[in-house]
Amino acid sequence: MPVTPGTWGFYDYPGADSGCGSTCGVDYKTRFDDANLWLLCQTDALFPSIYLRSTNTTVNRANIDAELIETRRVRDVISQRCGRHLPIFTYTWAEYYVGLVVPWTQLLSAEDVDIAFVHPVAAWGVAGTVLWGDGAQVRNRTLCGDGVHSLSAWVNNTMGPRVLQASKDADACAATRCSGHGSCWGAKAATGVQCDCDVGWTGTSCERKILLHAEPTAASGGVDAKLL
Repeated sequence: MPVTPGTWGFYDYPGADSGCGSTCGVDYKTRFDDANLWLLCQTDALFPSIYLRSTNTTVNRANIDAELIETRRVRDVISQRCGRHLPIFTYTWAEYYVGLVVPWTQLLSAEDVDIAFVHPVAAWGVAGTVLWGDGAQVRNRTLCGDGVHSLSAWVNNTMGPRVLQASKDADACAATRCSGHGSCWGAKAATGVQCDCDVGWTGTSCERKILLHAEPTAASGGVDAKLL
């Protein structure tokens, strides 16, 4: 059967923990990502992991920021070297992640839902999140039931409303700040909100369309690009 085209990339790459876990230093992790840029350039997206390993919201935010700072650094390098503007999709769990050998414990608090799902979009321009789990969660009667501590109740009452509002805010920002031709990021940065422009658009507010002309130019010997 033919393979259906889709978005592909490498799980857990890039990021501050890429390839070696918490035992490696930051310099090693940076070198590891840089050594694999040639491979990441061939992908359609970047998939860092941002599991919340603590119930301390401040610690969780610092860890997520570290992962996404490195991811955006790699993304910018790929854009410069390979001419590809890759979206970022994070991997995380609905629960606090304490390792695969430890049974399910508790679902993320409202504050940590904001840290895991809303903050990455507003601050780092993440395009989406892959929410997943394992067999132990499926077999957990509390989690899979219909009580106040169930996954369905958490989605309906805690995660769902926050993610829905974040999506509306992102759409509104894209329409106003980025001229409807990009997405916002950097909401918490000192420099303020910036735009990641869609392919074919440029400018600080993605207000200028890039026109490609098929005729080669004397200067470039290739395709001539002009701005509207």
